[in-house]
Amino acid sequence: MLLIVNSSILYCITITGGIMATIQKRRGVNGKETYTVTIRLKGVHSQTATFDRLTDAKRWSASTESSIREGRYLHAVEAKRHTLADVINRYLK
Repeated sequence: MLLIVNSSILYCITITGGIMATIQKRRGVNGKETYTVTIRLKGVHSQTATFDRLTDAKRWSASTESSIREGRYLHAVEAKRHTLADVINRYLK
């Protein structure tokens, strides 16, 4: 893993598997710092999450990258397309 610090942007790049995670430090209007993680992989929609602590951001990034590599990650948009009615109908069939 390569970590480059550049002003308010922390680049956390995982070379293995072509997955790239970017961590950006942001300061809100109230002065509170947050960390936004964006994970990109060719052919898959970007995944984004925001955290109060850098350690949580790194942990989520590593966990999500691992899930994507192992094929266990269900895309959030895909999951939102399925309603409870869809699940019940599938169960009844």
